[in-house]
Amino acid sequence: MARLLVLDNDYSMRSLLALAVERGGHEVVQAGTVDEAEVALDAAAGPVDGMLLDLHLGGGHSGVSVVARWRASQRLTRFLVVTGTPEDPSLAELEGDEFFQGVLAKPFSIEDLLQRVARIVEGAIEVKVQETESAPEPVSTLEPKPFRTVDAEIERKA
Repeated sequence: MARLLVLDNDYSMRSLLALAVERGGHEVVQAGTVDEAEVALDAAAGPVDGMLLDLHLGGGHSGVSVVARWRASQRLTRFLVVTGTPEDPSLAELEGDEFFQGVLAKPFSIEDLLQRVARIVEGAIEVKVQETESAPEPVSTLEPKPFRTVDAEIERKA
């Protein structure tokens, strides 16, 4: 199970996205504004594995400005932009970003959403595995104990 942030200023869309992602087996952190998202991320038990970002967030914010802001503060992770304006020229600023997972145009099917979420989660898991593989093995100070075989037990009882 992964934890994803859903950031959308439209309550109905945010609720729909959250419900679908939760039904897909993941935990969801919801926020309607950038400030709410930052508070939620700070309060969360660990980082999120991915984000679903609306492009037009209101309050002078956009998905593009959030990406720049969170990149500077080390909060950025893999993200999918969910928008009703997939032809918006500001999306070009995200092309080539290592965390950018593309655009999901509204309206969309729940099946398409969950397939895209699965790709985000799979990528996050790959990154975690690579980090784990590069970590040094812990050194054990305990001596291994010899194994006791069932045959030896049977011979002693006979």
